[in-house]
Amino acid sequence: MNEYPSDDIEVFITHAIMTIRGIFYSAETDNDFNNKITTVDDGYDKVLWGASADDVKKLYYGLEDNTDDNSRKQDIILLNQHFAKEDIMTYRHFEFYKNELYAVRVVFDNINEKLEYKIFEKFIEKYGNFDNSVDLNYFLDDSKEIVVIGKRYIRSFSPELTIFFDRQDRIMYKSGTGISHENIYDYFNPIILDKIQDDTANNIIEDINI
Repeated sequence: MNEYPSDDIEVFITHAIMTIRGIFYSAETDNDFNNKITTVDDGYDKVLWGASADDVKKLYYGLEDNTDDNSRKQDIILLNQHFAKEDIMTYRHFEFYKNELYAVRVVFDNINEKLEYKIFEKFIEKYGNFDNSVDLNYFLDDSKEIVVIGKRYIRSFSPELTIFFDRQDRIMYKSGTGISHENIYDYFNPIILDKIQDDTANNIIEDINI
């Protein structure tokens, strides 16, 4: 798998979000909600952290509710959107805790190298260089049939915004046959994520007898 020069890598993620805007069609609305974003760490694209599922539905077309029973029990809502263009399938996932947006994942599946790099450049223009990176090498699930290899680039933009960019390949473990090449951009609010983890820990402690 080709590696980007370190300077180019950090340019690669900021440009992803700008391209994402061009790839997806957004629903038009007269609501002034989409005018409240004042800095890039206020939220994702044009929607604020803490926005409700209904707020997001007003701004993005074709969203599907894919929340399973286990997520609902944890007060998690999952809204998904997918869009195909030039043989590239793109997915966008919005995640809410107690009906407050705290994370967005954007996935480019089987993306070609030229578009991959252009998205990366746009990302860096908006969010700056990545702070560090880690290697990826793990099984996709318990079946251990598919292994994921690649690299994760991390951008701690502000207390309200952290971004992961995973450049990964999925390969059949036994045969070594490549399945797909993906770019995954995760945008999330660490403050809300910490609250979710605290609430989860507190719920577990309540059920423990010492």
